[in-house]
Amino acid sequence: MVDPILAAEIVETLELQLADNVKGRMLGPDGQVLRRGLNPNEPYIRSQLRAYEYGYMRSGAGALTQKLAELRPGDLGF
Repeated sequence: MVDPILAAEIVETLELQLADNVKGRMLGPDGQVLRRGLNPNEPYIRSQLRAYEYGYMRSGAGALTQKLAELRPGDLGF
């Protein structure tokens, strides 16, 4: 049995990688690796940076960083 949450994350990751229009490449019919063209009417999508952002959000580090930014001198007792 496949975990539906894990399956959804895998599909989301694959869709993100396929949507990459900044660093994404395609394999041509002759085996040549081709850059995908940028469309100025579409937002730029770079899958690697989005994956980093996703991992950062999932880690909870964003909430910790926000809490640390809200600390005042003396809050930690030293």
